[in-house]
Amino acid sequence: MYGLCADLVTRFRDKLHRDQFLDMKVKLTISFFVVSLFVFIIVGGYIDNLIKIDFYEVALHGKIETIAEDFKDVQNTLFVGRVIRLLLSVLSAYFIVSYLMRSLRRSSELQKNFASTVSHQLRTPLAVMQNGLEVALRKKESLTTERVEEILQDNLEETKRLSDIINFLLDFSKISNRRKSLMMSKISLSEIANEAKDLLSSFAEKKNIKVVIENETEEKISGNAVALHELVVNLLKNSISYMSEGGLVKIQIKNELKKVCLLVIDNGPGISDEDLAHIFEPFYQGVAGKSSEARGGVGLGLSIVKEIAYLHKAIISVKSEEGRGTTFRVCFNES
Repeated sequence: MYGLCADLVTRFRDKLHRDQFLDMKVKLTISFFVVSLFVFIIVGGYIDNLIKIDFYEVALHGKIETIAEDFKDVQNTLFVGRVIRLLLSVLSAYFIVSYLMRSLRRSSELQKNFASTVSHQLRTPLAVMQNGLEVALRKKESLTTERVEEILQDNLEETKRLSDIINFLLDFSKISNRRKSLMMSKISLSEIANEAKDLLSSFAEKKNIKVVIENETEEKISGNAVALHELVVNLLKNSISYMSEGGLVKIQIKNELKKVCLLVIDNGPGISDEDLAHIFEPFYQGVAGKSSEARGGVGLGLSIVKEIAYLHKAIISVKSEEGRGTTFRVCFNES
């Protein structure tokens, strides 16, 4: 029975996260119930007390000739109470709906911004390719083999960039939509970290960046190996991308307050306070993201990291100091 209830609660919670309108309806229902209860207890109790006083007055001092007028006072008190309750209910409904509508408004704005940003990200490589080809066609007579190779190379790079954007979008969509179907098992973060290090070894070697893994615990976590691999790869790639040559990245795995934490620490340029507030937003790259070291990214890696952390009910945080480096911390519950 307990397992069935827990399963139902888990399904409902997942559905709430996927369906913002259901989430809004639940919040509205709870809010109206709490306010109505408040109005019923506080205002209703006050009005009932006034009516009792009126009845006592009628019972103690009422006269036959004035009984109709006395009961009319009681009716007036009851009417005023009903009006007050109605006004309070309407006002509370207005403020509750206004408050909850802010999240819908923000969601709508985020969707518009997301669509606009995606369009811009896809349009830029296409514009570069189109411009290069148009210039080449207008100056056919001056085309040399070297120039043709250069144009082809530029177009190939832009094609790869388009492919990266599309793949990131597909990955982001898959991660966002597979909350319910994600298969969990006991995972060693140490093994995941070593796989990510091996995968990005050539990328790190090109920039002469040393990657070190410091494993301080053998505790395993409950997670999805594919998703966690993507999380660590994105964090590690992010650190390497923004660092200059000769840097150092540490991946630490340790126990902190009954949680298994993965830390990715680098001695790179750090992140400004302005950028730090937005780094998990899709396509956000900030000033450092436009630098030559990080050029070519699409700004979705950390968004994917955040989604994967959420899927695993993990807590993700980041600390950074400009000129001193950045530390990403993801803490999971022990299996």
